[in-house]
Amino acid sequence: MKVFASGFAALALGFMAAPEAQAQVAISGNYYEELAQSGSGCNPTTLCSVHFTAVPQNVLISYLSCLYTSSVAIGTSYLGVADSSNTQSLRRREILPSPAYFMVNGFYEYAVIKQTNFLFGAGKFPTVNVSVPTSGNISLECKITGTLQ
Repeated sequence: MKVFASGFAALALGFMAAPEAQAQVAISGNYYEELAQSGSGCNPTTLCSVHFTAVPQNVLISYLSCLYTSSVAIGTSYLGVADSSNTQSLRRREILPSPAYFMVNGFYEYAVIKQTNFLFGAGKFPTVNVSVPTSGNISLECKITGTLQ
């Protein structure tokens, strides 16, 4: 299995907290998996994004799981295709479910799980955007899995 890291250095047993997004990609045969997080979060904002690395070739994403932590209730969230890692604009997008939340130390926590068939072209950036109705502190951690096409 090949493992690639981008952003800040990834530790074998997890990630260090960092102010910028981090991602780790695992590829084995045609299996593709990536974990990305918004680091210390988007503070304060009404739109937070977590960008995965550019996919090396066409990838069919079949599964997404995310943990959103926010100081305010979440509005809408999307999985989408971005042309770069520094934009919140999405070329195509899919609405993610709005699950129930849990309060943890005064923060809203949401666990989002989505099975999908979302094709990303080579060089495109899978991105999760989360919006909130009023400015708040948001942190995202998401994992995608799929197959190289």
